[in-house]
Amino acid sequence: MNVPMYPDIFNDVYGPVMQPKSSSHTAGPVRVGFISGCLVDQEKVKKIIIQIDPKSTFFSSLNLQRIDLALLSGATGHQADDKVLFDMKQYCLDRGIETEFVFEPMRESTHHSAAKVTIITKDGKEVYSVSKSLGAGMIETDVVNGYPFHTVGDTYSLLVVDEKETVDLPALDSALRERYTVLDSGVSTAEGKGRMLWFKIPEEVTVSAVADLTNSENTYVIRPCQVVITRPDRKPQLFNTFKEWKALAEAQGKTLDEVVIDYEVASSGWSREEVIAYFRDVIQAVMHRETHCLFEEDIPLPTGRYAPKDVGLWKNYAEKGLGALSETMYKSALYSACVQTWTPGVKLVPGPMGAGGGLIYSSLSAVAETKGFSKEQILKGVIVAGGLGAIVFSHCQPGGVSMGCAGEQGICMAMASAGIVAMAGGTPDQVESAASRALQISVGWPCDPIPGACGQPCVSRALTGVIMAQVFAEQSLLGFNAVFPFDEEIVLAYELGKAMPEEQRGDSQGAHGSLPTAKACIQA
Repeated sequence: MNVPMYPDIFNDVYGPVMQPKSSSHTAGPVRVGFISGCLVDQEKVKKIIIQIDPKSTFFSSLNLQRIDLALLSGATGHQADDKVLFDMKQYCLDRGIETEFVFEPMRESTHHSAAKVTIITKDGKEVYSVSKSLGAGMIETDVVNGYPFHTVGDTYSLLVVDEKETVDLPALDSALRERYTVLDSGVSTAEGKGRMLWFKIPEEVTVSAVADLTNSENTYVIRPCQVVITRPDRKPQLFNTFKEWKALAEAQGKTLDEVVIDYEVASSGWSREEVIAYFRDVIQAVMHRETHCLFEEDIPLPTGRYAPKDVGLWKNYAEKGLGALSETMYKSALYSACVQTWTPGVKLVPGPMGAGGGLIYSSLSAVAETKGFSKEQILKGVIVAGGLGAIVFSHCQPGGVSMGCAGEQGICMAMASAGIVAMAGGTPDQVESAASRALQISVGWPCDPIPGACGQPCVSRALTGVIMAQVFAEQSLLGFNAVFPFDEEIVLAYELGKAMPEEQRGDSQGAHGSLPTAKACIQA
């Protein structure tokens, strides 16, 4: 079945809604572990073994991004938004689950962000999968129980292991298609292990529901981990460039945000009302809480040597009447600092990085609150920012490992700037100009998170993005020309980002990581 494949805003851009911290190195690992977790009865789990290449970014960021806890959380059947991630070591101890981490190269994958997750059950059964984190919380599985198998978690996957090759494949395929819609199917082989038959299905399927058909003790179902499930009636991608987006809006007499809603309806198969409700009641609601929770709720600030202290400093700054920042700039800084406290239980919306949605909303809400814009106008900005993100994901693989910090802070800044212009009633050309100008200044930024450095240099780049998004939005509303179309700018940012040395893309060894102070922070 030929189903169009392209970025979905709720899966790729604003997904997954997650616990702190990184979408690629926290939410992604949860999903990597989740694939293996689907292969067993969780009540029977005895031991979890996780193998990571010592040269991978999973190894270099293991504790910085809670990768160890995330992999275990997924392997024990939890999704990226479950707070149990932070208590995972105790969770395993309480259930008598042994855990082991093995740091050595994997023959099944050389990807920079991959892991092999093996689970042994109390009755001696052993299963495993090898998956990689692609960035922005998206993953891809390469191997299941020794058989080549690829999934990104956007369907139910029925796997039937047939080592003796006795299953009547045509008969099984026909019987399954009488009960379910089968998007795709195939056969994988492994030396000495026969074959594995696989079927991708867009509706819920369980092992017990097909037991009469498979006649196999080695039948598994991998559940989807994405919000929007790929369906056979998925319509073609509505636009993948800013030029197409603007042309559609003009031809149909619609605003940019209305075209984005049309895009998501075509992608998800949801109704227009359902799409708007998810933008408003999930995406915007989570964004608001992650930016405002420390001021609207009784939540204590995180403590400890490495805990971010920016929120307390910014509040003290305002109380003492220091400095000369405008109210909008101050609120932007305060809200973005709130996002980056990484408070357990306070969920994040990526965009594309873990804190991205919160940083975008910090800029939007600061402008809205000081200029008197409504929640509906903020929502319009959130939706337009999501449309820009869909264009980004259509042309590159965002993330620090793929293209440096332009793939994280730079894209978030562009999305925020576009959203502000839309919120203020700017034209489509002005929206594009703001986004392009914002992305231009981040081209070539390295991605160099440093463990123990209290968030630097990332926090400074985040604040730059939150504030400068407003500057570029205002310039565009005044009529300044970005010169370079956004469609050209994103291609350039991706090409130059990929050309950067590996140690400057998502690694703590290059750029700031090479400084003596950074090495001391890492050692501490």
